[in-house]
Amino acid sequence: MHMRQLTDLLKSSQYTIVYTGAGMSTESGLPDFRSASSGLWKKFNPDELANVNALYHNQQEFTEFYQSRLLQTT
Repeated sequence: MHMRQLTDLLKSSQYTIVYTGAGMSTESGLPDFRSASSGLWKKFNPDELANVNALYHNQQEFTEFYQSRLLQTT
């Protein structure tokens, strides 16, 4: 895809999503998941929150965790 095509697609899009790596969020001030000193998995168990089973069997904690993450981005 050429840059002009990408530019045209972005301009005509109502919604644009950009998938990035962890470096983008940490550079913006969001905590990452694995850092030894401040990673979110130091406070939360990923086996309990970061999978589909958590959504089905631990819905309240799953929802609260990801809602708090979304609020950090606004």
